[in-house]
Amino acid sequence: MTIWWMLPPRGIVSSVSRVALSVYVPLYIAVDAVLGIGSSILIHYREGLASSDRAGVDGAIQALFFDPSAIDWLDRGASIALEIGALAAALALWRDYGWRVSVPLAAAGYVLAQSHFPPFGAIAGLALGIAVWQYQVLTQRIGGQPSAPKPSMA
Repeated sequence: MTIWWMLPPRGIVSSVSRVALSVYVPLYIAVDAVLGIGSSILIHYREGLASSDRAGVDGAIQALFFDPSAIDWLDRGASIALEIGALAAALALWRDYGWRVSVPLAAAGYVLAQSHFPPFGAIAGLALGIAVWQYQVLTQRIGGQPSAPKPSMA
């Protein structure tokens, strides 16, 4: 939602970013629900079993996180959608805000699409924070509106 909030209201690249982010959100929620809720249920169920009966649940947890499945497709789709959404947003913001917003925003999208496990999530969060900080600074500097392109002297 932070990326969406920074997007210019018009433009093809902004629209591409919005579509990609609209794909990302439900895919990420699906992946997070299956992995987060599913693993929690399995772990709590496992705790109630005798040590000798845990092997099956251990295998299910292993399969949930490490074996190829439809979850991998959802996860990869979400990652690609986030990366497209962030890169398109970086392009859409470049003209009005320049590299100070666009480069960290693109970096955040790229890094987070690789993984959210340490150190990737922290690096992506830091990069997104820098992009938002610069967006706020530049927006205040120009009176709340993006700057208009300067006429050329040529």
